Amino acid sequence: MAQERPSFLTTAVIAIVVPLVVNLALFFIGTLVGAFPDTIKLPTTGNPFTFIEFTMLTLGTTIGAVIAYWLLQRFLPNYSIQLFILGSLLVYAALLIGPFGIPGSNTLTIVFLQIIHLDTLGIVLYLIWRYHKSIAQ
Repeated sequence: MAQERPSFLTTAVIAIVVPLVVNLALFFIGTLVGAFPDTIKLPTTGNPFTFIEFTMLTLGTTIGAVIAYWLLQRFLPNYSIQLFILGSLLVYAALLIGPFGIPGSNTLTIVFLQIIHLDTLGIVLYLIWRYHKSIAQ
């Protein structure tokens, strides 16, 4: 029996929920080991790193990535996965610098933020690539 293709909506929901769960687990671990003390504030809002901030940042980036792929697939179907991967890697490269500019951040904060960025990139890229591969067959 042939394997059923996943729908884009299913893939999108998984690509949004899985990084959120992983990042929140990393946030709670990071909080327990002192990576996110209340003295470190987000440069954009001035708020401390909280559960809500992490949830909103993760949701924003993953929803943005899913919409970007959907638009690429809709308007540039022959190059959608290549452009999506390139764009994702460029965004990740830009985010590599971000944690170093957070006032008061320590090495542990930077390490946790880099891991969070990398796991989000890896999960979303894998799921979108797997979906793209299934529709290309």
